[in-house]
Amino acid sequence: MRLVGERVVLRPERPEDADALAQGFADDPTLGAMLGIEPDQENAEWLRSTFAEEGDNDKERKAHWFAIAHPDSGELIGEIGLVGISWPNRRAGLSILVLPGSRRAGVGREAIELLVGWAQGELGLHRIELRTLPENAPMQRLADASGFMREGVLRDYSFERGRFVDNIVYARLPG
Repeated sequence: MRLVGERVVLRPERPEDADALAQGFADDPTLGAMLGIEPDQENAEWLRSTFAEEGDNDKERKAHWFAIAHPDSGELIGEIGLVGISWPNRRAGLSILVLPGSRRAGVGREAIELLVGWAQGELGLHRIELRTLPENAPMQRLADASGFMREGVLRDYSFERGRFVDNIVYARLPG
């Protein structure tokens, strides 16, 4: 599966992508905390273990992950995925990571448009949710710019890095 835009291509992740993603965590020490990833998970070995196996039935999967790549060079610039898919409720969460050298160039927004369009069109999902920490202002701006509506704050929603953290919830519905 490949989804092609002007500035990005979404393609299945490859084992070597984990090395570039791990380097992104090294380049931006705040990245893991903003994504809710524990420090011991900010490495290529753990990241590779999260990549989906080929051939999984689309309608049974609980997640779909894609590498975000440059359309000409193929260089990895991030990853994006649908997580926590609930087929009976036709909803999923969205997770996105744009590597430090590619931020603020519109690639995150385009990747979201491609993934949400595919999820709502091809997969038949209705509600796509995005959750982020209150201190992650760039993600909140990206959610707003990508047509997500802010729905509220889930207080002490998750336990990350030894503490409870709030999550701001956004959602995007078709149309």
